[in-house]
Amino acid sequence: MLRADEAVSDATNLAQPHLLSQALIMRVMLHFLRGDGVDESSLRRAVELEDLQADISTAFSPSVHNALLLALSGHLEQGREQMLSVRRRCIDAGEEGELAFIDFHLVLIELWRGSVAEATLIAEDAMERALLLNGDLPLSVALSVRGLLFAYSGDEEDARRNIIEALAASERCGSYRLREWTVTALGFLELSLGNTRRH
Repeated sequence: MLRADEAVSDATNLAQPHLLSQALIMRVMLHFLRGDGVDESSLRRAVELEDLQADISTAFSPSVHNALLLALSGHLEQGREQMLSVRRRCIDAGEEGELAFIDFHLVLIELWRGSVAEATLIAEDAMERALLLNGDLPLSVALSVRGLLFAYSGDEEDARRNIIEALAASERCGSYRLREWTVTALGFLELSLGNTRRH
């Protein structure tokens, strides 16, 4: 948390609104993950200061984190609408490569809402895009969400196959963050099957 506070202080001293926006949203998210709740005023300020034209990954976008925080704190409809808005913005700007992060979380939000049909459409779109982009990173995300969907529907064989392929793709692209997402999907599958013992 000290580093996040320092980042906010440094960005304030530099009088760089966009940097301050990013520092604030990271601090808000870290506090939330620590169990401190949502710092609403810092969250609002981060979103207000966000430069939508800045060349940064959506994974660091205050708009995206705002949508995630809404969903994670039980405001699923608002979180979904904001995430869909970011997704449309990426598509309109031709930034399909940025959608992997968005689609993964949007599928989760749809599942939390109980909207398996919507989650499936997003997952299918993510798979189609991954095949067009021909990269292991988007492929890993698409396979992970498909595996998760199969797990939710009780299809163990297809869930396990997609998750194993997702793990292989995340290994090939060297992304440990993607591996965490995939292992989480595998954990959900095993838990839903009653396999609670460590292997």
